[in-house]
Amino acid sequence: MLNANPAFLPPQTLSLAIAAGLFSEIVYVMPTTQKISEFSLVDFQKRSVTYGFFTESEAAALTLQNGVIGGTLRGIPFRCVHPDALPKISAPTILHVDLGYFNDMFVNEVKTPSYGLLHNLMTSVRNQEYPVLAATLSYSNQEAGFSLDSRFMISNIAEVLRNPALLSGNTPPSWTLRADALYASTMFSKSKAEELTERAAKESPDDPAALHALALLLFRRNQPDQAFVVLDRAVALDKGYALEYSELAERGKELGQWAKSIELLQKATECFPENDFVKIRLVDALIQRGRVKEARPILSELLKRPWSDTYHKGVPELLNGMSEAVKDDSIVPLTDEPLKQGTFTPSLQMPPSHMGIRPNKK
Repeated sequence: MLNANPAFLPPQTLSLAIAAGLFSEIVYVMPTTQKISEFSLVDFQKRSVTYGFFTESEAAALTLQNGVIGGTLRGIPFRCVHPDALPKISAPTILHVDLGYFNDMFVNEVKTPSYGLLHNLMTSVRNQEYPVLAATLSYSNQEAGFSLDSRFMISNIAEVLRNPALLSGNTPPSWTLRADALYASTMFSKSKAEELTERAAKESPDDPAALHALALLLFRRNQPDQAFVVLDRAVALDKGYALEYSELAERGKELGQWAKSIELLQKATECFPENDFVKIRLVDALIQRGRVKEARPILSELLKRPWSDTYHKGVPELLNGMSEAVKDDSIVPLTDEPLKQGTFTPSLQMPPSHMGIRPNKK
């Protein structure tokens, strides 16, 4: 069963699990295209300290032997291994796959096809026959900001975990069409990529990734009404795609379409009720358009939140300023101006591969 909405982000979850003594060892698969012989202990030590994964003393104690970086993390044995040299593990295992793994491996759809990366990783894991008790997956669209265009990777991995036979062929048609569309877009075959995108959505109407890709295509064609309908269908199947509402809301403001922008922010808050920062954006938009009565109840709830002095510096002051702005009942709501020239296409442009994962800068 695939569960969503964890209480903690992946690094927090691992930290808590370590503190609770749930693991006897941690094995980290380094996302790299380098050869095993090119593994750099110094580079790993620097990065692990910079990102706060290891203390300086823990990093200094790490060793590199036979292509494996070893040491301890909070007193627990730790190994960092190469993707081509996964270790044998006989103890009960929890597998975690994060989209960030593919971020460091991906170059473009010609050199490193996304489905090739997916197949290589999952085939390697399957061949090791690990005694996996549970698998956790992270899309990293919210906390890490990876594009929704790459969300399909984790969804498809979930399908492989449910049905490992997919690794041997007979993959869903939408996967093949998506792979071909990604390749075509990389090779600058725009018309072919668009044709394949449309086919994928038509032939797989229950695939949210296919619908999301079609919605973006319709936005680029300046067909926003149809695009919003398709996007709503994608969100109904996978609410993670509601992050697109937040991006489009910003575009709506740029075009002077505040009513639509507010509507989209409202949709985003419905899909992500735990995301208070989207609510702050909604309150701000309502205030700017004079819709203060609508802003008050949302703002009232935000003021009750236990904002952290460390992580939410300045937020209480911002909310207090908003509280003053919503007190005047005489404010008349503003109406939108005629639509400015432009489209509702998200302002963040897709990378050349349309993959959505930041290209490897090597």
